Amino acid sequence: MIARLREQRGATLVEFALVFPVFFLVITGSVAMVWLVGVRSTITGAARDGARYASIQTDPLAGYPTQPQVAAFVTNRANNVGVDSVTVTPSNPARNQIIKVTVTRHLPSLFGIFNVTYSSTAEARAE
Repeated sequence: MIARLREQRGATLVEFALVFPVFFLVITGSVAMVWLVGVRSTITGAARDGARYASIQTDPLAGYPTQPQVAAFVTNRANNVGVDSVTVTPSNPARNQIIKVTVTRHLPSLFGIFNVTYSSTAEARAE
């Protein structure tokens, strides 16, 4: 019995050395995927809210919000994620015209493996 325990003494360390890298990759990949899904959701929501904001005339004399105002609104909406660029098309909308807001964010890669640039476009009709 004692001879058998001595033979298996290093087996646990060898098993740990074989299993730990795989376990670490699975956990790291899961965390990265959850992070990417969260960023995707935030950018999509910011684009949708920006399109809605750009389509509403807040002041009848001033007209619709300008592109810098929409960009500031979208950046504020996606504050914890950040935004690289915001594009509003057309820049001077008329009533009942479709307004498109495109939000782009380049995501830093995890361990330099993947470079991801996420872009989301939302549309709203000018009211």
